[in-house]
Amino acid sequence: MTSPLVSIIMPIYNHDPFLVQAIRSVMSQTFRDVELVACDDASTDRAWELARVEAAGDVRIRLFRNEQNIGIARTRQRLLEACKGTYVAHLDCDDFLERWAIEEMVRLFAAEPEMALIYSDSAFVDETGRVTGYRSDPDFSHKNLMYLGWRHLGVYRRDAALAVGGFNTALKSGCDDGDLFMRLAVRYPCRHLAKILYYYRCHSNNNSRRNKKCDQCEERSICNYFTIWSGVVQEYYPDYRPPV
Repeated sequence: MTSPLVSIIMPIYNHDPFLVQAIRSVMSQTFRDVELVACDDASTDRAWELARVEAAGDVRIRLFRNEQNIGIARTRQRLLEACKGTYVAHLDCDDFLERWAIEEMVRLFAAEPEMALIYSDSAFVDETGRVTGYRSDPDFSHKNLMYLGWRHLGVYRRDAALAVGGFNTALKSGCDDGDLFMRLAVRYPCRHLAKILYYYRCHSNNNSRRNKKCDQCEERSICNYFTIWSGVVQEYYPDYRPPV
């Protein structure tokens, strides 16, 4: 296929009960000028086989596989370098998109081309896909970086992400998306789109459940998210104390 306008990157590691829904939520988008660029990070379940079956039915799916597990940050960097779109969106392999999610994002980028990143609101779903709650995120501002990190659905200009260095592949914690968000946020205009476009699945194996709080994380010395977040706190919230 020719270069699409939007690349949706998906690191895959297990989660085979949810993967097909995630992939099909991309391929059924009302905005058709997309590609799904997915990389299996040496899954130990049926995820790779399922991804291959889905890819065989749509030329807009491009699949890669790591021969050994290299972690989500390095896998995302591989996907960022491989994708062809002007804009890049993230979708985790256990979540799914609203059918018009990319259409909404493309429309806003067209209206405000100076934006480097746009993020939406999201809904929480259970293992069956039933909505259990909603999250409305703060509007974007430098002061609001106290309350922001990576937000779903996040879509950004590929050239901007490469200009700030791409993903921080030194991180092992899984916070590399928030690290990238902060570096984009302090350098470029960003925007909140107050519409629910992303469905975040809550289940017993969510990777984010295992993440430590920033003040307890051993990687904070190499994490741009923590460095920038700390600067915002110092500037705007000097009396802030982390919860015990």
